[in-house]
Amino acid sequence: MRFFETGPSAEAWTTERRDASLALFAAFAYNPTLLAPMRKLYKELWQRVSDDGLALGVSQAVPAVIHGIWFCWVLLGLRKSTNQLVEDMRIAVESLLEEQL
Repeated sequence: MRFFETGPSAEAWTTERRDASLALFAAFAYNPTLLAPMRKLYKELWQRVSDDGLALGVSQAVPAVIHGIWFCWVLLGLRKSTNQLVEDMRIAVESLLEEQL
């Protein structure tokens, strides 16, 4: 299941998906070895991001923005993701990337 099945929209970030994500993290807290496949995937993701040819830090900002929004929403409940927030972040990241190309 993808968070943006309906396109780059916060509408897909439902309470049900938040609860499923929280359950996943609870399982990781109970059995940290469950994180091994995720760590492997993230290691590969960050390697690909590092090898994309953009200036150091620029490409790393993209997943960091996504993770930041997601963690605040899922784990901390600090901020509700809205379509406007997702759109504003997309525009900002695209501008950053365009400056580097």
